[in-house]
Amino acid sequence: MREQQGQIFKSPDLKWNIVITSGAGVTVNRESWMVRNEGEKIIYKLDSAGLPVNPMGRTGLRGRGSLYRWGPNHCILLIITRWRLRDGFLQSVHGTASEEHKILEFVIYRSSEGKQLSLPGGFIHGEGNTFNVIRKLFVPDQKEPWDADKMKTYFAEFAFSTTGDFVDIVGSDTRQYDFDASMMFRTYLDDVRNTDNAWVEAEVWNLNYTASQSLDITKLSQMRWKRFTPNLSAKMIPSQAVLLAEIQQRMESC
Repeated sequence: MREQQGQIFKSPDLKWNIVITSGAGVTVNRESWMVRNEGEKIIYKLDSAGLPVNPMGRTGLRGRGSLYRWGPNHCILLIITRWRLRDGFLQSVHGTASEEHKILEFVIYRSSEGKQLSLPGGFIHGEGNTFNVIRKLFVPDQKEPWDADKMKTYFAEFAFSTTGDFVDIVGSDTRQYDFDASMMFRTYLDDVRNTDNAWVEAEVWNLNYTASQSLDITKLSQMRWKRFTPNLSAKMIPSQAVLLAEIQQRMESC
């Protein structure tokens, strides 16, 4: 038994750096998503108490903090973006609209607790499938498991092609339909919740509509299209606000 910040706790007797699926079908992934430059997966170390050591170094806070698991806590996040004019939607981002009239908007999610705004997504606890987190959020009645292609197909169906037809497939180049889906990164996330022994790792996707789209999130009461502003940033999880600021700067400079 050890004492930390006035609390007594026993180091957990768990297996590290592996993926385990219980007899009940609950999957726990304790592998890190981080890789070295040569593509080799990182194997995180354990400290003298048998607890995982944050691969990115000390944070000044020992223990698990507010995170659910010791070691890596995996999540998936979607940055869903669209361009619009101040008085309506762009027919195409490649059109003749002047830059000062184009507005970049994001989908923002408010959890059921309502404490902070966040990007759509969530932690992957007990899920062997990363994309089921997104499926449960957008189509909770659907039971069929998702993969990356099914996720992209779902969101691409809300885009219009340049001919005005709905998109019914995701091809090798979805940009021809004024929709683009790409994974930005899958690694460590610099998050205020990270501790010396627990940290957030994220798979982050950008789903971008460059023209008219019919993604109706009004049926999803916890989501809204919003313009990214300093006021909105202050209400968000800090690490996610940084992601939005970075992609806004990148997209508005293109």
